[in-house]
Amino acid sequence: MWKKTSKQSSSLAYLRDLWMWDSFQIGAFLQPMLPGIAAIPYSAAAIGVWPKEGKAIAKSPLTRAFALLSLLLFISTAFADRPLEALGGMANFFPYFIWFCTVHFLIQTPSQLRKLAWLLVFSSLPICFLGLGQIFFGWITPEFWATLSGWTLIPYGKPEGRMSSAFMYANILAFYLLVILMLTLGLWIDAFRQWHADKQRQSLQVLRFLSGAIFLNSLSLLLTQSRNAWVLAILGSLAFAFYIGWRLLVLGIAACAGTIAWASFAPAWGGETLRQIVPYFFWGRLSGEMYPNMPIPLLRMTQWQFCGHLIRDRPLLGWGLRNFSFLYKDATDVWLGHPHNLFLMLAAETGIIATLLFCAIVGWILARGVLLLGNSVFGDRDRLILFTFFVAFITCIGFNFLDVSVFDLRINTLGWALLAAIAGVTRYQDCLHRQDS
Repeated sequence: MWKKTSKQSSSLAYLRDLWMWDSFQIGAFLQPMLPGIAAIPYSAAAIGVWPKEGKAIAKSPLTRAFALLSLLLFISTAFADRPLEALGGMANFFPYFIWFCTVHFLIQTPSQLRKLAWLLVFSSLPICFLGLGQIFFGWITPEFWATLSGWTLIPYGKPEGRMSSAFMYANILAFYLLVILMLTLGLWIDAFRQWHADKQRQSLQVLRFLSGAIFLNSLSLLLTQSRNAWVLAILGSLAFAFYIGWRLLVLGIAACAGTIAWASFAPAWGGETLRQIVPYFFWGRLSGEMYPNMPIPLLRMTQWQFCGHLIRDRPLLGWGLRNFSFLYKDATDVWLGHPHNLFLMLAAETGIIATLLFCAIVGWILARGVLLLGNSVFGDRDRLILFTFFVAFITCIGFNFLDVSVFDLRINTLGWALLAAIAGVTRYQDCLHRQDS
């Protein structure tokens, strides 16, 4: 129950004990399978904070920064090539700005990060099992399920032969699995350290469970055939290996990745021989030979060049959110939902100033988190879970350099939740520091 005596503390530690934090956890757990229903506890958690901490939220530098960014986006919308489409595109950003500015007050301690990570890992298991049934047995959901959940399981994936599970496309599932895999790796390292220290049966069982979760998520990620996610998963694994100082693991991962890359991109320099060893599933997908003769308008380079022309023509306010598709259709006679690069898309649709401000806000949050990581205020376990959320969010950024994640409710919410977790913990520690000083 909320204690008034805690009100004098700007650290807001009492919030994590309220029903809002429980509601947030319920939303996080339900989000992958039931996104529409999960929006209720997610929204309730955000709304519940406002009556108690509305003034603090309004005075927060992050709130003011997002308010300025929102103003720029609305101005861009007013001058958009298609204003109504741009206004609809605001739904992918403006509500999340408000939600982030509120819920990052709820997440304040590393123990909360561990709870959130565990919930996300547990909720990913049904997604993986459904995906395996989809890709190997052609599973399909009954008609009523789409009404309840908002998604349909498509037999053999979308596109066919690539696992998409409960998501509309394989690349979107890959983004989700990539983030979950990073969180699972962090929890596994923590569990391994615990087991190595106490050798208890319970610790071993936790380690075995997480090992199975890593295998299941990795297998599902492979079956999405997302090249971007594969590369980012390797880089994320290397980041963990560097962090914990497992040099042999670093060498092993680098050797495997280098061998696959050599077979994929350098057949004339010995790669042809390696292709006899490396499965075609890997080098054929990475090299593009698995899906040859891609139409020029569908190539990422073509899309990015077109974005460059749009930015040059309207550098300040852009053409308006969700206007890229119409402009690209007019120019190439090909409908494309987005240009496979979030930052180029934002610059083309909202202007350079708004894009730089957006990047500056995110960069400031991450920079403060990096400073906290280097601070001795945390022990090894707490520093590890914060680092885990960092790696998970950095993979989100990396993925958005080659794709766009804001158009799917679940993965967009997941990305903002990770950023809110980092911002919340750093904010709480800053409050404690100010109180001590």
